[in-house]
Amino acid sequence: MKDYFTTGEFAKLCKVKKQTLFHYDDIKILKPEFIADNGYRYYSYKQLEEFTMISMLKNLGMSLNQIKDYVDKRSPENLILLLEKESVEVEKKIEELKWVKHYIETKLKITKAAMNVEYGCISTEECKGEYFVATEYSGPENEKDIVEAITKHMNYCHDIDLYSAYAIGGMVPVDDIKLKNEYRYSHFYTCLDEKGYCHTHIKPAGTYLVCCDPEGYKNVEKMAKNMLAYCKQRSWNVGKYFYEDAILDTLAGKDANNYSVKLSLLLL
Repeated sequence: MKDYFTTGEFAKLCKVKKQTLFHYDDIKILKPEFIADNGYRYYSYKQLEEFTMISMLKNLGMSLNQIKDYVDKRSPENLILLLEKESVEVEKKIEELKWVKHYIETKLKITKAAMNVEYGCISTEECKGEYFVATEYSGPENEKDIVEAITKHMNYCHDIDLYSAYAIGGMVPVDDIKLKNEYRYSHFYTCLDEKGYCHTHIKPAGTYLVCCDPEGYKNVEKMAKNMLAYCKQRSWNVGKYFYEDAILDTLAGKDANNYSVKLSLLLL
């Protein structure tokens, strides 16, 4: 008997509860090596590999019924087929986890930077240039139409398999503010890590005038006008667009009123 394990000993080796082994025995995917006259179940060390395989397949998303189907039909040929199939699935999961890791790291960088922002102050910062996918907008400036346009932009991004850690931004033509006194969106965009999608735009590299506000979007028009007045006082020429970005969004606050919004304006 020294070469066998009781249910409790085997469960401890496998780091599961005894009830798990009882259940596997009941559904016939892992039966004990033998059952003694007193009803005690005994497992051999050779069954450790079987348990490891079952646990691995469960972690890969296979149901116990699917695992049982394999166990009932196991053979060298079926093992090869199973392992080849699961190898492909593992590669997919690795790529998914790489994306999740990148998303987390990007969101951390954005959020930590936002925590160090001095709100309400106009300042300058250097930008190396950014790529983003943008969709044009020429509709009215009411919440319903803007939400519909943003939804359309999001659906387009999903259609091209683009999922970004950056919140959706908006481009506002400077001339609309200067000449028409209107803060109107001309594009909605999603930032990219690199070029490689249709409708890719480039936010030019250079020095940008920036200002941030912690009260959502209610002050963006006032911020934009203050920034233009700031440039006019200094006789600075500016680019064609304001870039509006939510640097803290609903992941960090309850609703849009708690967003932290950043306006950027290229200095020429």
